[in-house]
Amino acid sequence: MNIPFINGILSYLQGDGAAILPEMELVLFGLGILLIDFWIEQKDKYWNAGLALAGTIFSRFHDLQAPRSDRGKGRPFLDSMTL
Repeated sequence: MNIPFINGILSYLQGDGAAILPEMELVLFGLGILLIDFWIEQKDKYWNAGLALAGTIFSRFHDLQAPRSDRGKGRPFLDSMTL
């Protein structure tokens, strides 16, 4: 299926948009957590913490894989960020 809007987003993310992919992942995980927080019962709220941790891990993984213009792939913040 050829959808111009989705094709435009995908082509942007494969080019210059790859630099902001980790931030976009954090935003989408955060919005997902806010949405499901209203739908789940109090005893199942532990899923929020699990999803937040998963979003942070995915974002960090893609942050390490993101292309950088001056160094290629690798450590984007030169040891200024520790986990």
